Amino acid sequence: MATTGLLVVATKRYSEFVEPLYASVQRFFHPTERTQVIVFTDKSAVPEGVQRVHQPHLPWPDATLMRYHAYLEHEALLSEMDYVFCCDADMLFVDHVGPEILSDRVATLHPGFFQVPRRRFPYETRPLSGACINPDEGHWYFAGGFNGGRTATFLETARAVRDIVDHDRERDLVPVWHEESCLNRVYCDHPPSLMLSPSYCYPESMTLPMPRKLVALDKPHAEFRR
Repeated sequence: MATTGLLVVATKRYSEFVEPLYASVQRFFHPTERTQVIVFTDKSAVPEGVQRVHQPHLPWPDATLMRYHAYLEHEALLSEMDYVFCCDADMLFVDHVGPEILSDRVATLHPGFFQVPRRRFPYETRPLSGACINPDEGHWYFAGGFNGGRTATFLETARAVRDIVDHDRERDLVPVWHEESCLNRVYCDHPPSLMLSPSYCYPESMTLPMPRKLVALDKPHAEFRR
């Protein structure tokens, strides 16, 4: 029986999203016969059926920038899964998600940039940054909110993101769009075997020419980033 792990980092106020997200996973997220939701959180209680991993709250932007470090601290746990995907906490599955998302390295096209020219992509462009993407590189811009793949490949991606973050921290740099910038650098070097449409990172307040599968909820960002 194949298992998919779904990783969610939810500390401080982001923990409010765990229960509705998990309910939507139970209803709609079935890429393999079994799904195990793993929540990295500073809260002591999670819904029954969710696996809790203790994660201290980090100040913004480290809460998102350091998420791949957190995943890799539990590499042995993740290695028990056949596939691993990570998902922002403030999201909801609203339609069936099945084996169509399964592949070796899976990335999701960013809903704000899938129909704009490459010159408008918000890549990191500072040469000192390990996430830098040169003008002759990159054909797509990918969202950080949902990605994954086969577990071994996901862990390779996680290590590459971690290494870029560490490289930049040694130089007192923060990639312009945090771990999303690092992911885009990694995907330049190791192109996804499957590119999902923005259906899988669909902003709640936007109207896109595609069905909604995974919705990114609107929220007052400043209140949640304290």
